[in-house]
Amino acid sequence: MPLVSILIPNYNKLGFIEDTFQSLLAQTVQDWECIVVDDHSDDGSFEYLEELSERESRIKLFKRPDHLPKGGNICRNFAFEKSSGELIQWFDSDDIMLPNFLEDKVEFLKENPEFAFVVSKVQIHFEEDYQGEKNFEHSMESENPIPDYLNFKLLFLPGGPMFRRKVFEEVGLFNPSLRKHQEWELFFRAVLKYPEW
Repeated sequence: MPLVSILIPNYNKLGFIEDTFQSLLAQTVQDWECIVVDDHSDDGSFEYLEELSERESRIKLFKRPDHLPKGGNICRNFAFEKSSGELIQWFDSDDIMLPNFLEDKVEFLKENPEFAFVVSKVQIHFEEDYQGEKNFEHSMESENPIPDYLNFKLLFLPGGPMFRRKVFEEVGLFNPSLRKHQEWELFFRAVLKYPEW
């Protein structure tokens, strides 16, 4: 199977990362690497990840270099630079994968070499005191992907797509100046480049 690079930024997610990485270690696909870039956490999560990476050679841990500005987009881009996988899976340090999360996508891309990426649905669970927008119903089918993406009828949440590496070599990476909707902007560049998916 082709190597999958799972790219994860982390900042102070100690309360979540154990579940995140246990779900990664339980994947039915074994041929992966995980590049974690820590944004100088001070809650003990870096130390947890350091211990984990010493036990699991596929997990490679980095601290954001001091010469780079703080932020998740910077950490994601740095993770991409350190990765070597043919397939790229963005993920967050408070996300959880079902056991076949990687396998289903890898198999689809192996069987359909004409596609640049594949998107799966994700499920969101909110904490009891969460006050934000909770309606994230979204379709994964569209006959007009570009206008539907622009109108939020077609929505890729961060962990949903798996991309071939060449996509980001062609469209670039996360825009460090964006504080909101950074994945929407990046994925839109991918949809524009590869409207057939």
